Amino acid sequence: MLFFLRQIRRKLLMKNKVTTYFLYAIGEITLVVVGILIALQLDNWNESNNNQKKELSYLNSYIYDLNANIRELDRVIDKSGYMHGIADTLIQRFDRGERIAQPELDSLVLELVAYSLYLSKEGTTENLLGAGSLEIIQNLEIRSSFVTQEADQKRLREVEKGVYDVFSEMLIYLKLNVEMYNYQLGKVMVDEQTQSRLMADRYFKNLLDDISFKYKNLQLLYRKRQEELIELLEIVKEEVGRLE
Repeated sequence: MLFFLRQIRRKLLMKNKVTTYFLYAIGEITLVVVGILIALQLDNWNESNNNQKKELSYLNSYIYDLNANIRELDRVIDKSGYMHGIADTLIQRFDRGERIAQPELDSLVLELVAYSLYLSKEGTTENLLGAGSLEIIQNLEIRSSFVTQEADQKRLREVEKGVYDVFSEMLIYLKLNVEMYNYQLGKVMVDEQTQSRLMADRYFKNLLDDISFKYKNLQLLYRKRQEELIELLEIVKEEVGRLE
């Protein structure tokens, strides 16, 4: 097209048709400008299309992480509730002066030193933030969830640390007051005399109360976090459906 315009321009100059020449010159410039604008628009479209594909990839990966974390929270919710129940059972039965027969008593005591914590998947968040690609995520609520995830985890870890501290204290107490090694030998750990001592020990019962209280609070926090993730999961799924 530009070649033909140049040919026309040359003929017009030769014929001294200046006005007509200027009109063709403007047309030539306009054509070039339009071509540049179209090229820019194509570049923008390609970039937008590539960003959308990346966003979909991140969001689908995020859905996988969220589902995994919701399942993991199911596990620790059950575990923390179970530990709360074990401590409460020992407190109530000892408070009534009820002696616990073997092997139930040894089993309950062993459960007191079974510690577990929430193991979350954060691969998508680490990849997204590590690549500096946060702006690819268009939905502001989803984008915000990536940013606040570290703070949410820190809050959980602080409460878990409190549980771990009392767990460690209980473990030390049992090592000093119960023949824990007998478990490996297939023998009774808590005999009648040891049980009487535990039932009368205020420090032991205070430790049980601490375990019960902290696991109960941790369970509530786990449940709240799970509700937040379930709600977030639905938002992410809706956004994926919109982009596909």
